[in-house]
Amino acid sequence: MDQLLNDFAAHLTVEGYAQSTVRTFLREVRLAIALVQKGEPLPTRIALRAAVGHLVRFAEAQPAAVPGPVVAALNAWHAASKPQRGKRAGPRKRRKKVAKSVDDAAWARLCSAIEADPAPESRILEVICATGARIGDVLGVSRERMALAARTGVIDYEAKGGVERRLLFSEPWQRLWSIWPRDAPCVAAILCPGNVSPLSGDCAYQRVHRALRRFAAELGIPGLHLHRLRRTLIVQALRETRDLEAVRQLVGHKNLATTQGYADEARPEDVAVLQQQLRERFREAHTDEDSGEEP
Repeated sequence: MDQLLNDFAAHLTVEGYAQSTVRTFLREVRLAIALVQKGEPLPTRIALRAAVGHLVRFAEAQPAAVPGPVVAALNAWHAASKPQRGKRAGPRKRRKKVAKSVDDAAWARLCSAIEADPAPESRILEVICATGARIGDVLGVSRERMALAARTGVIDYEAKGGVERRLLFSEPWQRLWSIWPRDAPCVAAILCPGNVSPLSGDCAYQRVHRALRRFAAELGIPGLHLHRLRRTLIVQALRETRDLEAVRQLVGHKNLATTQGYADEARPEDVAVLQQQLRERFREAHTDEDSGEEP
């Protein structure tokens, strides 16, 4: 059972699921297998059905990993437990809209509070606020890259999709390097020494997320999450520079259209300029294709 759960957790991690989701699926799969082996019926709930569906597909890819009778029973239950969609009872509740980026005053208070806090989670949050890096990219930065950056003044790391990003080794990076333990191979290991596996009970991502929620509660910023930090920096950069290409390179987007998607919170006069830049870039790309030149 333990080997099966380890393999299944590794499979989910490769698929890109968050560690909290991985732990939920593992808990549901452990329950499902135990009930099937006892011959008892499985409860019909969304999390259990989703976990079983992933396990069945995992068993199809690796038949030797899961016992055949268990897979057959779970597959039959999964097919028979498809939820019936009906009309919603009563009026729909309107969700309160929350601003996608943090306003300037709250952003200044948040950055000051993070910088003043001595916890290692705050050093990671400070890097995200200053550079717009994704949390997964920061947690994966190795000790070797940081040591090289301390000598050269430039930090190179692998971002989402295998894209190499290069940034100045600024003060937030330097403060993160100053608390680095000698035995930590990557940033994630600073928070979870010796245990950064998908089965970790307190993974680095969750610790950083809890620290951010603590700041949000103390400062009264509703709906604050990690990607909102990145979005706020992108929106501010678009307002200040009005240059799509410069912001795209800053945050590591693969194409301008992705960066343009953040312009909905820019000033109206800025939106017109950014849209014109995007049209010109696409026009240049199509002109190069028609002439047979490489864009």
